[in-house]
Amino acid sequence: MVSTDVLLLITVLLISLRPTQVSLHGRSKRQSSTEDTPVVFPAMEEIPENRCIAYDGGVGLCRPAGLCVFRFESVRDLEDSACTIDNGEVGVCCPGRPPPTRATGPARPEHPVSMPDISTTDLDFAGQEGRSIVQRIDQLEIELQRRGLTVKEGSPEYFLEAQFDGDKRKVWEMGRDGLTGVEATLKLVRTFQLSSVQSRDGLRRFSLANTVIGDTCPKSPPCPTTKYRTSDGTCNNLRHPEWGKAFHTYVRVLPPRYSDGINEPRASYDGGPLPSSREVSYRVSPSDNRPSRKVTVAFTLWAQFLAYDLSLTGVTHAGSGDSIICCHPEIQKNPRLLHPACMPIHIPDNDPFFRQFGINCMHFLRSVAAPRADCTFGPREQLNQVTSYLDASSVYGSSENTTKALRSFEGGKLKWSLTGGEEMLPRNGSVPCSNRDTPCFATGDKRSNQNILLTLMHALMLREHNRLADQLANLNPGWSDEILFREARRLLSAEIQHITYSEFLPLLLGNRVMSSYGLSPKLSGYSFDYDPDLNPAIINSFASAANRFGHTMVQSSAELYSSQGGRRDRNIRFNFDPSLLYTKVNFDALIRGITQQPAQAFDTYISN
Repeated sequence: MVSTDVLLLITVLLISLRPTQVSLHGRSKRQSSTEDTPVVFPAMEEIPENRCIAYDGGVGLCRPAGLCVFRFESVRDLEDSACTIDNGEVGVCCPGRPPPTRATGPARPEHPVSMPDISTTDLDFAGQEGRSIVQRIDQLEIELQRRGLTVKEGSPEYFLEAQFDGDKRKVWEMGRDGLTGVEATLKLVRTFQLSSVQSRDGLRRFSLANTVIGDTCPKSPPCPTTKYRTSDGTCNNLRHPEWGKAFHTYVRVLPPRYSDGINEPRASYDGGPLPSSREVSYRVSPSDNRPSRKVTVAFTLWAQFLAYDLSLTGVTHAGSGDSIICCHPEIQKNPRLLHPACMPIHIPDNDPFFRQFGINCMHFLRSVAAPRADCTFGPREQLNQVTSYLDASSVYGSSENTTKALRSFEGGKLKWSLTGGEEMLPRNGSVPCSNRDTPCFATGDKRSNQNILLTLMHALMLREHNRLADQLANLNPGWSDEILFREARRLLSAEIQHITYSEFLPLLLGNRVMSSYGLSPKLSGYSFDYDPDLNPAIINSFASAANRFGHTMVQSSAELYSSQGGRRDRNIRFNFDPSLLYTKVNFDALIRGITQQPAQAFDTYISN
């Protein structure tokens, strides 16, 4: 279903993210006495099972379908494998498989790079220059704000920026630190006339730590004593407490390909500019309607939900919090006012869509420069605002402040509103919304209002968390709100991991890849594959490219099905407008729709 390059990047990431020792009743060594009561749920080993003959002719075990659906090659094989479990319930004959053979590849060789003598004084001078350049950019932002040259509320640029919205202040602060390091690096490149290879690979041996800009280096976080995950992903690995945390640098599998080795966008092989990305997109990926024969909209919706749980790249904002504008006529007349983070995209005069509006400039801002994780001089890196773990951070947020803002602090539940007589996400009038009459909703991820189906998924997660909290309270009447919330969060995170590795990934990658790389969940017991020396941070090329495979599979409309089977369509192009979800009948109709409507095929075409 996916290309080899995309499949490889996805697989490499998943090996680092696969859930290990996910237990509904287990304990961690890091817990206090008040958290010592186990969750009252049946252990996996207590599920009755019978031996049976599997579809592949081998001996299998009769298990509930949800525990081994990933072992089947097709729906037909699954349907033909019905059996009866000891307790009388209908299950499926789950085929046994030999232990997987792990696929490995060669390590990338490193070549030595000769460098000139660079003194501590040289490093300090470069650091001072980097700080001065960043301060000049601060002054430019103040001037742009004075002239009113910022993104206006309700404009297309406003909603575009909302898709990358996070903690603006923290993104701005970390972006300044990262940019200071980049500009200091560029000063060294100019001073010593370094080649792009020397700039990219050689300067990494010089640390910022003991220079005048040493305060821009990432700090190691303190670790609390608790068995529960932190909201920001810190301390998941006690050896490397910063690995996988929110507001940390993406990692790379290959060196960056900046044209100058450090900061400038890629150029063509002859050194000239690359063609307009807008022109490339409409020529290479035209609009067409090609429904998939394999998966429904639920598949692409889960893919988007996972993508947002794993990555959110920080984009440049002004220090005031205003979004920077790149295509204003006044800026086009006076290039001195163009912000360095602007990379406006040229729109050809013969563009099939924009020519009718006379538009020749498309707003586009660079992502912020992240402080390098190893605190060295070197190329520009990018910032991930959310945790790198599959931990339901899009539901609960990637900071403790966000998590607290979403909690009701009653019975372990999340806040909710009554909408159409049903439990719904809490309303949030401060979130950008295109329909002023119906506010958007508050979740752990501001992108959740981007389209109505994504909002639907978040509403389902809210209801599931609160259902789990109610069940836990009934089973454990002595538990406090804090324990109920943390345990319900653990369970929902485990559910998301189980659905991903048992149902979603076998459809995406196929059972052969799942088995080869050891990605399939175990039928019983626990996995002990956890490697404390494997950095789980999201790979840059995964976040920006491979994980965008689903863009070609997005439908342009959502189908709503009534309880009698009647169908109607709703155009999804109306982003940040959840008004349809304010009616119960529409909510239920959308649920039916995502399980019946085909997704678009995985190809080079994009839905209109």
